[in-house]
Amino acid sequence: MFRNAVLAGQRKEEAAEQQLAQPVETYEVVVAGPDMKPFQSVDEKILEHGAFLMDRKTKQKIAPTSIQIQNSEDGKKIQSVGFFFPKKSETGISTIGADVKVVDFSCVVTNVKIEASFDTSKMTDTLGRDL
Repeated sequence: MFRNAVLAGQRKEEAAEQQLAQPVETYEVVVAGPDMKPFQSVDEKILEHGAFLMDRKTKQKIAPTSIQIQNSEDGKKIQSVGFFFPKKSETGISTIGADVKVVDFSCVVTNVKIEASFDTSKMTDTLGRDL
């Protein structure tokens, strides 16, 4: 999302790099594509109620804490929708445990259902598991 904002001239590259260096308190799932029409007629509140992450092991559903809609420069088209999920519960426990192998994302918007699965073993960086 930061890269798209830089390319669209909405954010300076240095500012985006600074934000990316900050610790992240949420899991972020971004939906983007050439046809974002299903998202045109809904707002963030509707999307919050129609989306979740689910831990396949426990079947626990995690609701998004916020939604970010990125519009085109003229504001007429949606370029992407970011869904933000908490990394920790209110009690401080990880919402996705270290032993979880697959996490599913689901979003129902208008008459369209978007689903994706994430293999957590492939989500690593130089510091280890990036989840």
